[in-house]
Amino acid sequence: QLRSHAIVAISVPKFDRRRLYVVDRDRRLHTIESRLSSSTSTTLPQILFLS
Repeated sequence: QLRSHAIVAISVPKFDRRRLYVVDRDRRLHTIESRLSSSTSTTLPQILFLS
């Protein structure tokens, strides 16, 4: 049941290319530092699974 542990991470390059906005299952917004470069700033929203 990996879906129950899914975390949706959406990068917002328009605000901060180095910051990643994460929303967990409880709809709580978290901001984590990301090392995204300008070449990956256009990365589509990705789903991260916790191990």
